[in-house]
This record gives sequence, structure tokens and C-alpha cells, in this order.
Amino acid sequence: MGSQLPRREAFKRPYIQLNPPCNIKFFIIDIDHEDEGLWNNAEMPAPNAIIRNKNNKKCHLLFRVDDILVKSVKDNVEVRSEPILYANAVYYGLCNKFKADRAAFNNLVSKNPFHPDFNTEFIHSRVYKLKELAEFAEPDWSVYQRGEKENPNPDSRHLSLFHKVRHLAYQQVNQYRLGSDLESFYQAVLKECMASNRFKGVGFREDENLPASSVKAIAKSIATWTWNNYTGTSCNRGIMKLPHDMEQRQKQQKAACYVADLKRERTLERLKQAFKKLLAEDAKPTQVKVAQEAEVSLSTAKRYWHELKTVLGPAKVAAIQPEKVSLAIHKVSSPREFKSPALDMAYRYQLSSFLVKQHSSALSLDSSLFNQEFLTLTSHYSFQSHSGRFIESSSSHFNVQTLSKKIRESVFKGWYEIDLIFSHGQMLLDVMSAHIDDVLIPKQANSPALWQNLEVDSWLQLVDHYGDFLNNLDIRLSSWQALSGLSPKVLKVALVSYLHGAGNGKLNNLLSGKLSLLMSDKQFSKLLKTFELCRKSIKSLSVKLNRCEAEVFKPYWGQLLVIHDGILIQDFSFAEQISASIKYQHTLSLLS
Repeated sequence: MGSQLPRREAFKRPYIQLNPPCNIKFFIIDIDHEDEGLWNNAEMPAPNAIIRNKNNKKCHLLFRVDDILVKSVKDNVEVRSEPILYANAVYYGLCNKFKADRAAFNNLVSKNPFHPDFNTEFIHSRVYKLKELAEFAEPDWSVYQRGEKENPNPDSRHLSLFHKVRHLAYQQVNQYRLGSDLESFYQAVLKECMASNRFKGVGFREDENLPASSVKAIAKSIATWTWNNYTGTSCNRGIMKLPHDMEQRQKQQKAACYVADLKRERTLERLKQAFKKLLAEDAKPTQVKVAQEAEVSLSTAKRYWHELKTVLGPAKVAAIQPEKVSLAIHKVSSPREFKSPALDMAYRYQLSSFLVKQHSSALSLDSSLFNQEFLTLTSHYSFQSHSGRFIESSSSHFNVQTLSKKIRESVFKGWYEIDLIFSHGQMLLDVMSAHIDDVLIPKQANSPALWQNLEVDSWLQLVDHYGDFLNNLDIRLSSWQALSGLSPKVLKVALVSYLHGAGNGKLNNLLSGKLSLLMSDKQFSKLLKTFELCRKSIKSLSVKLNRCEAEVFKPYWGQLLVIHDGILIQDFSFAEQISASIKYQHTLSLLS
């Protein structure tokens, strides 16, 4: 009826199923009131963990108990009903003591203790015996006693069971939709049906309990219909089907994300249709034409351009490329005395020797060496013929320097430049993910201790949060610019410097003394803490980031001019093709 989510995906959900299908490992007490005095005192047993809502005192209390077998997958293992009945009586006794919700569903679905929507306090790791908990709260046997239950449908045991349990199912289905699957929901409904199947001696004409087959059929009917159809009793829960007890702020956040995703999908669809229409008309689908056809702004078309190419696929992209790419421009003849076949900067890229010489002082180049096999090794910059890149003479090929904008626009006027945005910041996400797969998970497999499980889970959440930061990079930078008055470029340079090991003093200097002001922003402070954790935990972080950066344009070494985290291309069609192949956020612009 359903499938189990992988742990990595499950831990992203706000609600999860802590108890496996075959065992009870945790008592999950759902506290819907704000009277902490009922459970937070010396007379009550201390829960193993408390998962609180952020805006009120409502919470889930987790008690780790001795494993109780409720279902067997082996034919030779018998499931005894007495321990299950005793466990349920103790559980309901605790619910009564704490004035908590008594629905049996609550002992399956729990708030995710690692989700950012909640504040979790881990108290101890002790495993309680049922007898210990029974000493604190008297077990509630009423649910299993004759004559205790009210008979809502005296003419039918089936209807009585159906109508009683379905209302409980309505209350819990949205939590299961968020944190589990249909199979888990069915098991919870079946458990409640089994507990409510007590009809002997309560006034029915057939004075006996329903057979197990009938109970299972009723449970399946309730679970399937409720899961597929139930949207609420008297009020519209909205298209997102959010739980009725979710905090208003959380509802607003999720609704905002939903609307943003919906707008994005609709805009992308309009651009796709415009792109395809231009192709059908044998017109070249440039950004300007696609924007006009889709009736959106040019900036919107540019923002979606890479994703548009990705969605349409290589076949559509190839349709707008010429059969043969030529990088030729007006050739500037090399001096007649040049005889060596070796690769030369001015000759290979057909640049204007006059313009290169004009900027020789800024480049620290000896102009007399332009037409030789190499540039002087004593200059500040040299040309690496095998990679086609300007590099700093004293550094390795990973530490490539950026030419000033003035030089690029003069020497390479008319060329197209692809420039990565916040390149090392984006690549950090890949390095963090690789750290989980290559280091943490193998370590966890070799020594499956509880703290190592938590370490992996914590890193998974850290990766998820950092990915969310990158998706909202422009919004964050705009917010910090408004707070500090610093440009996004200054902010990005400072953050990358801190990522590579700069101290607070240097960071404050790069931020013009605005560090303390920016630290008042929760998101900025959280980002710096993420960088600190990565610096401490990931060995050779700077080297790994530089290697990631070098790999982006490595296929074009010796073909195009690669400078630091950018690349210069003479042909626009080729530039668009390269742009479509880059997974990182970047800009494509004409140098003029």
C-alpha cells in the first residue's frame, strides 16, 4: 500500500514515524496544552527527548521503552497479545496523567526531532521498562473492559466501529501525509480498530467481537478513503492540505514557497512554449525574442535561460547551433620574424598586439616577448599554453587570477564572458555532500554508534539549509546590503575569504567594520557558523574548492581563454552552448 522513504529523505519531513511497523520502541505523548506543570516536575518520569513548537509550549514527549513486538514477519515467531495490551494501557495511563491526546495514532507519528521547525531537547538515553512507567501513571484498562464503551450504532457492530474510528483517522491523516505513507497510516488505523473491537457485553444483538477479517476490511476502507479523499470537516484546508494545528507562521512560510514554486513553473512553461514556437518558425530563439514572445521581461528570460536549456534537452539546444563552430575573428598578423610553431598568446587568440602592449604595465609583461613561445617567468602574469589561461607566475595552476574589467573590456572587446556567481560558495554544497558520502557514511557503517547516526543526520540538515541559502542568494545579499550599505560584490568577496580561513579581524576589515552589525542578522550569523564547521570538519577545504572550480572549464583548456572563475569566448553560439552545460549559477555577457 505504500513505500518507506530513504532515511535521508525522511529526515527532511517535519513529521516522521519513529516506531517501526513490527515494534513499539517509543511512547510518543502529544501535549496539546501549555500547562508544563502537569509533566515537567520531579514526580513525573523524565522523557528521553522533548520536541517543542517554536511559538508555543505544545510539544511531543518521547519515552524510549523496551521493544514490544506487535507484528512478526516470521512464521515461527508468535506475537503475544498480553504485552501489547499492557503497553497500550500504560501508554493511555501516561496520556491521562499528562492530559495528552489519547488517539492511538499519536504513538506512531512524531514531530521530527531534527527538523528546523521544532526546538528539540535531548535529556537522556535510558530505556524504560513498562513496569517503571506504570508506577508513575496508573495503567488505563478502560479501553479493554466490558461495558465501558458507548454504543453509537446499536444495530450494527460494523457501523459502530467504522464511525468511531473514522473520526480519529480524520484528525491524524494530515500528519501522516507530511511524515509517512499510506501503509503506515493503515497500520495505525488497524491498531485503533483492533483496540475498539470490544462489543461483547455492551448491548449488541450479536454479543461477540467482530472477526479479524472484518476488522481489517473496515480499517482498510477507512484508511484508503481518508488518505485519498479527506480534506477537512467543515473548513477548507487549502490546496496544500496543511494540518489544522500547524502554527500560522509556518503556514504562511509554506504557502509563500508554494506560490513561488507555482509562479516559477508557470513562467518556465511560458518560456518553453515561446522557445518552441520560434524554433518551429525557423527563427533563432535568442533571449530577447523569447522574452518578447512569452511577454516577460528580458531579465526574467535571462534568469530562466539555463534552466530552459536544461529542460528542453540537448536536442533542442543543438537545433539552434550552427553545424560548425568557428572562433575566427579578424586576424592580426604576427611579425614576419616569427618562425616558431609554439603556441603564442597574441597569435593563438588573434588579439591586437597594440592593445596587449598598451596594458603591458598593468599586466607586468615584457612586450618584446609577445611573439615567443612563452611569456617571461618573472612577470606578475604568465600565459599557460597547455591550458590557455593567464596565471600568476608564482602560484599553482589552480590559483588563477582575474584580469581587471578595464583590461578585459579593452583587449577582449566584442568577446563573450561567462562568469560564475559566488563560485566557491556554490561549490561548497558539492564538497559538503561529498563529505557525507565519502567520510561520514563509511565511518557510520564501520561503527554504527548513535552519535555517528546523529552526525550524519545533522550534516544532511546542514546541507539542506545551505542549499536553501544558495537558492535565495540574491534575496539574502539584498537584505544584507540594506542592513550594512555594502554592495553584494563586497559581501561575496568577504564571505569567500572567511570560507578560506580568514579571521574575524580580516573579515571585519573586508566588511568596512560592519561585521557586528551583520552578525545581528540571524541568517548571516548562521552562514558564518556553517563556514566555521566546514573549515573544521573538511580536510583541505580550500584545495577541494579550487579543484571543483578548475573542473568547470577544464574541457576548454587550450581551446578558449579561461580566467579564474570565468571564460572568454569569441562566438556567441558557442558561448550559449557552454552556458547551457554549466550547472552553477553564472552570467553570460558581451564585453564592450
